[in-house]
Amino acid sequence: MAEMDKNYVLELTLISAQELKKTLKFRRMKTYALAWIDSAVKVRTCIDRVGGVNPTWNDKFLFRVSPEFLYSETSGISIEIFADGIFRDSLVGTVRLLVGNLLRIGSSYIPMRVPCFNAVQVRRPSGRFQGVLNVGASVLFGSDVPAMNNVPAINFRELIEEASKSKVVRRSQSVAGKPHGNPFLHYDNQPYSRDPVRERHRMIREMETTKHARSSSDGVRRGNGLEISSKQVARSGSILEDDIV
Repeated sequence: MAEMDKNYVLELTLISAQELKKTLKFRRMKTYALAWIDSAVKVRTCIDRVGGVNPTWNDKFLFRVSPEFLYSETSGISIEIFADGIFRDSLVGTVRLLVGNLLRIGSSYIPMRVPCFNAVQVRRPSGRFQGVLNVGASVLFGSDVPAMNNVPAINFRELIEEASKSKVVRRSQSVAGKPHGNPFLHYDNQPYSRDPVRERHRMIREMETTKHARSSSDGVRRGNGLEISSKQVARSGSILEDDIV
């Protein structure tokens, strides 16, 4: 935790872009963006399939950064926008976000949980500017995001998916620990046998036990019925004798 307190988490949101250069002539352009601080670790947005030259992503990324990175005038985030192609993806444009221009750097602004928003021009591969990229950024304490302890960068959407998966695993484990929640337990909490012979013998024993219990209960009912019948016979006999007398 002490190591995380020395670092911060830079939260970057790639919101949308407008008026990008169209690189495809015969079909609608489908775009995505890559972002990174270290080129060895790049994060990617989803693919916008309907916006064309005006895509919308609303994807959020988390980068683990140091205080020196935030205060340096040359620190920045690199972004590349690509058009999804059939055989290969084509580069639409690039953006270089300087942290000093994106955030209000100062001791009173770090951490800055309220995001700042900015619109940055997109540079085409030819060097000309065309289009605008809309971004948002904020700074968090490293201890606020413990999942970033061993990860330099991550897509926030993937972080949520991993958290939901872990909840499902924990929930399934807790349910499996209950006697009636385990489908491989019999009603008497005994595991089902995978051996068909043993399973057949077990079923026969249960049927014999049930049959014996039923026969015993039927015998009691029949016995009670005989007692009642004898009493009725005796009573009727006494009535007949009174009539004769």
